[in-house]
Amino acid sequence: MNDEALHDRLRSAHLTIDFPQDFSREIWGRIEAADLAASSHGLASWWTNWLGWLARPVPAVVVAVLMGAAGCGLAVLKGQRQVSHLAESAYLKSVSPFAAAHLGVKR
Repeated sequence: MNDEALHDRLRSAHLTIDFPQDFSREIWGRIEAADLAASSHGLASWWTNWLGWLARPVPAVVVAVLMGAAGCGLAVLKGQRQVSHLAESAYLKSVSPFAAAHLGVKR
């Protein structure tokens, strides 16, 4: 059967469905009950709203930049701490002949 014949048959078919009178009211009642149940969960609702806000481009970029800056800041702090520890170890090795044994450094 070609497309035109199918379209003609579909156009000529008249299907009538009789729904109960309160069908629409029941459907909307279920939808309202589901919305009410979903909104009653405080943490889930907050989480969903926050993710919806974060899904927009500007907040997503701002959060990504802030996370990157925080990561860089933590890396700098860790690097400074490591440099300080290395400087202290070098000083102790130069002053005390036993420092290598205490620091666990092999010669």
